[in-house]
Amino acid sequence: MKDMRKFLTALLICGTFLLTAGVSAPGSAPPPPSEEGSDIQWGDQPSGTLPDFLQYGRDRNIDTDLSIPHRTKLEIQFWAAETAANVLSFGVNDIHEHMEDIKKYFVQSGWDEFNAFASGTRLIDRVIERRYRLISVVSGPAAVLPRDGPVGGIYRWEVEVPMLLSFYPTDAYGRPLGEDPSATTRMVLILAVSRTPTRSQDVGSNDFHAAISGWRTQTQQQQRRRGSRP
Repeated sequence: MKDMRKFLTALLICGTFLLTAGVSAPGSAPPPPSEEGSDIQWGDQPSGTLPDFLQYGRDRNIDTDLSIPHRTKLEIQFWAAETAANVLSFGVNDIHEHMEDIKKYFVQSGWDEFNAFASGTRLIDRVIERRYRLISVVSGPAAVLPRDGPVGGIYRWEVEVPMLLSFYPTDAYGRPLGEDPSATTRMVLILAVSRTPTRSQDVGSNDFHAAISGWRTQTQQQQRRRGSRP
């Protein structure tokens, strides 16, 4: 009996030592290899197994052929909405600097259409004449319209962006004094967004490698007609 007790005690001590030493039992599976330091990154390449927001957006995609998309529709939607609000926000004191700065968001066709829009609505004239600060916000969900695809070998999207334009009279230093409700304007923009060459230094050169190639507004009548479609 005493010998049996000694044997069991020795067996217990031996088992404890093996466990604390981390010795695997014969035939056990090896631990999975560590992925620490791996250079594989999510979203490097399009993949049907990844969520939409992880499929693109990596720098290596900007060097793909211009006839295929380098960004997801969600990325294009967010970029168009943010850019529209930025383009349509300026004041009497910084209007000339602003117009120079926003050129990077346009290719020539889009820039020409934007200037035609600004002239037709007297947007810039109103800001200058009444010393306004124009602040624009996206007033509802933007949406990529279902007609994206290559045009002339360059991939293009069309994005619908509802906008609210608020005008604020300013003092001599350009500081807003309060909103002028009578000047508040609502509109829906239809922006064409096209891919741009990655190394272009011309109009439309920005880190997103896409630019506005078309700028028009949708009238309320067109909105009602579009909303009445089955």
